[in-house]
Amino acid sequence: MPEWFIILVITSAGQRIAISTEQDGPVMGTAATKEEAVEQAKDLSNLTGLPLYNQEADY
Repeated sequence: MPEWFIILVITSAGQRIAISTEQDGPVMGTAATKEEAVEQAKDLSNLTGLPLYNQEADY
């Protein structure tokens, strides 16, 4: 089972919180499942005010 990472990404639109199976940004947390990672990312977004990364909108 892959480990999921909650990471900080920087796009042309600013900083975003994302999930990934690779450490391709500063790691803000980890989770065992994708569902847990999504929930943690939402919690971090609410806590920090940073929006979640949306691949279609943030490129």
